[in-house]
Amino acid sequence: MELEYGDDTQKRWTYHYNTFDQIDYILVSKPLKDKFIKAGVQRKGMYNLKKLTESDNAIDNETQYSSVTHWTNAASDHGAVWAEFNL
Repeated sequence: MELEYGDDTQKRWTYHYNTFDQIDYILVSKPLKDKFIKAGVQRKGMYNLKKLTESDNAIDNETQYSSVTHWTNAASDHGAVWAEFNL
């Protein structure tokens, strides 16, 4: 995430409990870092995503998948961190 967004913690958050924090990471070796293309966080599987992101003006507004209607059918309470590399 740091390779994609630098110090912009508003884009790097993966979890929310009172504050937006990045607590999920992908660790890469130096050779893999050299092949980095892009990275991101997929949050659409999180319940109440729209309510969470609308509550903070510093965070981009996001909306969960329409099938996520309750915390019991959410994918997770964490955003999924992903990265793409040119291997």
